[in-house]
Amino acid sequence: MARQACSSLTALRSRTILSLMLLLFTAQSAAFAQREDSVALKVSAPGVQIGTVHHKLTGDGVMTVSVQDHSGKQITGLTKENFTILKKRKQALLSSVIPMTEVQDTRMRVMLLIDNSASMAPYVKSVISILDTLVASLGKGVLVSAPSSGRTRRRSSTRPHA
Repeated sequence: MARQACSSLTALRSRTILSLMLLLFTAQSAAFAQREDSVALKVSAPGVQIGTVHHKLTGDGVMTVSVQDHSGKQITGLTKENFTILKKRKQALLSSVIPMTEVQDTRMRVMLLIDNSASMAPYVKSVISILDTLVASLGKGVLVSAPSSGRTRRRSSTRPHA
C-alpha cells in the first residue's frame, strides 16, 4: 500500500501540475469587501473539456486554482483569458496567472507597501503602471507582493531558468 502511494506521488510530481495562482488586483470598493463565499469563478477554454475546478481564495487577493479534465488529468497552458472571477456580480481585474511551477522557482520575495487611500484614487492607473515596470526590471526568480488596504497585488517575474 505504501509503495503504491509512493508511486502515485512520484507520478503526480512528474506531471506538469497546473495549479495556477490567479493573481488578483482589485480596486478598493464595497463589492470586493464581501465574504469569500460570494466569489464566483468561471473557467473556459475552447476545445477543452473542463471537468473539476478547485479554487481557494486567500485574504491577500490571491486565488489558487486547479483545473482538471473529466479523467482527472491536470489541464495546462491556461492564461488569464480563460478565467472570469466575479465578486458580488462585479468582475474582478485579473492581473496575471502564474503556473505553480514558476512560483516554486522563486529565489527572492519582495514586498512593497502601496498607499490605497482615497487621496490616491486619481493615481491608481499610474501606480499600476509603475509597479508593472518595476517588477519587469527585477529579473528572474523574484516574486513581488504589494499589499494595499487589505488586498495584495502579486506579480511574478519568475521565468524558467536557462
